Amino acid sequence: MAPSVNVKLAGATLLATSVLAQQAYNHTASGYPTITTGPDASATTFDRFAASTYLPLTDFSNEQLALLWDQVGAISSAAINSTVSPTPEPSVYPKPNYLHPLVPAYISEVEDAKLPDDFLWGVASAALQVEGAAADEGKGPSVWDFLPHRWANSVLDNTTADVAANSYYLYKQDSLRLKALGIQSYSFSISWPRVIPFGKGPVNEQGVKHYDDFFEDLLSNDIKAVVTLFHWDTPLALFNSYGAWTSEEIVADFVRYAKLMIERYG
Repeated sequence: MAPSVNVKLAGATLLATSVLAQQAYNHTASGYPTITTGPDASATTFDRFAASTYLPLTDFSNEQLALLWDQVGAISSAAINSTVSPTPEPSVYPKPNYLHPLVPAYISEVEDAKLPDDFLWGVASAALQVEGAAADEGKGPSVWDFLPHRWANSVLDNTTADVAANSYYLYKQDSLRLKALGIQSYSFSISWPRVIPFGKGPVNEQGVKHYDDFFEDLLSNDIKAVVTLFHWDTPLALFNSYGAWTSEEIVADFVRYAKLMIERYG
């Protein structure tokens, strides 16, 4: 009996397969089936080289932000990942090197030149160079987060901006050190994708709050803020959406960002 049952089951399976195949395909004269997709679908051809536009940027969700960071790759984190309270710094300014008076100007025309009284002595940095905290607190990726992760030697030693000097969390200590050195002004840049993660769309509250606190900390240490609004860290989402600076569409997005920063801190 067992062999007979097996034969019947096998025959039923073959019959069912044949019926399903006839329902799924309509055979043409050439013998190849035409595709039947059902009432809620359609068939077409695809060609990635035929694309004429970028994907529109309309999704500003956490999921889309995560996809952007997946495009960059794995991000390193610093051991310190919260704002650090500063420790006291020495108030005695370091003395110049004993050879300093012997260093020539090399250009005779400037030997007797003097800087104007209102000249600002200071130091400078840029967000990408010092902040770190690359993917923390809602920040979106920039093209310079992407490049060193995906394109070897885009930075000479292949370092990334993931951690950098970790100034995002150590800025209060940095401010005290600047003050101890007698620095009167600090030129730095604001990260566009930290303020507006996608370059357009919603503003990141945590990013803005960080810069609020940073400005207040500098002022409390009598350090003048000299701000750069853009230092090459273009939001990656805008590059994906319309090619960033290759398109005039970026003008409106940058103006919106710039206006927000100028109205808040100007």
